[in-house]
Amino acid sequence: MALLHGSSSWLFFMALQVLFLGYKPALRQRILEKFNDHLRKRLLKKRYFIPWEVSWFPTYKCNLKCFYCNSNPLPMLWEDAERGARKIIELKPASLSILGGEPFIVPKISDYIEQIVKALPNIFIMLTTNGMVKQEHVEKAARYLYSFCFSMDGLGDYQT
Repeated sequence: MALLHGSSSWLFFMALQVLFLGYKPALRQRILEKFNDHLRKRLLKKRYFIPWEVSWFPTYKCNLKCFYCNSNPLPMLWEDAERGARKIIELKPASLSILGGEPFIVPKISDYIEQIVKALPNIFIMLTTNGMVKQEHVEKAARYLYSFCFSMDGLGDYQT
């Protein structure tokens, strides 16, 4: 938080108040946008570039065949996933969304996530899965993830 000193401190605390004091949504949005713009300008002035969020598709392959899905079945090299993990570490994002296809069919995906977290200990990681994977894969990755998003596509007679 060394970047938030002097005149930007009040903006930071104003943004926190907006989140917790129940301002009207339109006013809350305007104040948060001002804070975000101010912080980005300060970071850019100091020659910092911080990608706020990276969306990573380590594979487009999936273990299901949902009728609505447009996931690209093109062949994907597992080395691409390893290279993607190295690039994420290089970019140093604040937040990472791991999507797909099904990320857990990538061999060593938990190891890549572990590498990212060790290099970027404050990163917020969210992974989207269909949940149709071995439990040990999920348990290994769960130690490093902030949250899971389970894709649940159908609740009635027809489910994917």
